[in-house]
Amino acid sequence: MVKRQKEKLYASTREYRENRGSSQKETRVRSLPFSHCALSLNAFTTPVCNDQGIVFDASQLIAFVKEHGKDPVTGKTMTRKDIITLNMEKDNGEWQCPILGKALTDRTAVIAIVQPNNRSTANVYSKQAYQELNVKAKNYEDLVSGVKFD
Repeated sequence: MVKRQKEKLYASTREYRENRGSSQKETRVRSLPFSHCALSLNAFTTPVCNDQGIVFDASQLIAFVKEHGKDPVTGKTMTRKDIITLNMEKDNGEWQCPILGKALTDRTAVIAIVQPNNRSTANVYSKQAYQELNVKAKNYEDLVSGVKFD
């Protein structure tokens, strides 16, 4: 008499390892470098962003909004007034924090402070400068322009 095995509702570790290589193709998702436009995937020269903080090149985003009338990431309606110009400092071909003078790399946390009097521009700093000079000091004013923000 033959014993019947119960059908398992899961894969054992060995079965998972054996099937993973043949049936599923491993893909590695790489994030976009900091200094590149999210629309053209090329390095930007004049950085702008949308309200979510996604960085684009000004010429690419303005042309896209002019043609389609919507945000390229979310698909929501967007006008040229919704585009935020980023004031960033560049030295020796690298974007850098204007306060600390450190280069902004792919791993650097970046903060953009939107100007309250002009909602279409923002100054960009490293998060380290923001934490040290604004949060810890409880001094909520823009480090370059001196305008208070919330």
